[in-house]
Amino acid sequence: MKSHENQDIARTLVRKLADYFKSVLDCKSAWVATVDTNIAAQKAFVATAGRRQEEGCSVS
Repeated sequence: MKSHENQDIARTLVRKLADYFKSVLDCKSAWVATVDTNIAAQKAFVATAGRRQEEGCSVS
């Protein structure tokens, strides 16, 4: 395992961005593109209350 993995960096970043989008830009949700092979990114988005969709992940 690499030293930067599993430290919740991606989850924290997604949460902070979602909070910013909601509070400053009044966004209700955001769509995040990932590739099917990037399982770690998909897990991070789903862990922040996101949903896995066929064409990517959305965070609301």
